[in-house]
Amino acid sequence: MIDNKDQISHLKYRSRGFSLLEMVVAIGVFTIVITIAFGAFHSLLDTHRQMKALDSAMNNLNTSLESMTRDIRFGTHYFCEYEGLGSDWHDEDDANVEKDQYECSSLAFTFSGGENGEERTRYSLDSGRIKKEVHNEGSEIVTASEVDITNLNFWVDRKEEEGPALVILEVEGKVAVPGKDPAAFSLQTASSQRNPDN
Repeated sequence: MIDNKDQISHLKYRSRGFSLLEMVVAIGVFTIVITIAFGAFHSLLDTHRQMKALDSAMNNLNTSLESMTRDIRFGTHYFCEYEGLGSDWHDEDDANVEKDQYECSSLAFTFSGGENGEERTRYSLDSGRIKKEVHNEGSEIVTASEVDITNLNFWVDRKEEEGPALVILEVEGKVAVPGKDPAAFSLQTASSQRNPDN
């Protein structure tokens, strides 16, 4: 039989707390759990940053395409421009190409929405970015630096006697994503010429 003195001393020993070995094991398990959780959290933050950068670049591209299609919708007299316009803009009659259907990488047209009445507008690819030029107003880059455009094509169907012209715009390229390979994209949109009589 165990006497009361042994029970009391045994209880005193148990009430002292954790042993050194128990503390080392507990701290080791805690460290492993925290390391795994931190790694997962860090990975989640990186993914969030990458998705946010991709979303921002794609929003910029979508906004640029919407602006282009709006300008094209209210334009008239569409022309392919294969040469750089610089400061010497072609007159409407001297444009490089004006026919019923064509494909080109640079599109010029007359736009009736400017401050000075009718203005000649041109969209083209310049060093991987879309450039908008407005006659007598200069030019501006309309896409973000994170967006690298590799292909810009316009298909124009301008059979005006059968109705308004139709412009199909195709854009291909890559979006720079920090810490990852660039994300490729291919977008296509159409813009139908607004009837000037309406």
